[in-house]
Amino acid sequence: LEEMQRRADQLADESLES
Repeated sequence: LEEMQRRADQLADESLES
């Protein structure tokens, strides 16, 4: 489950950068 949360954080960062 930790990996899923980490991936969500990366996705959020990408969305913010976009």
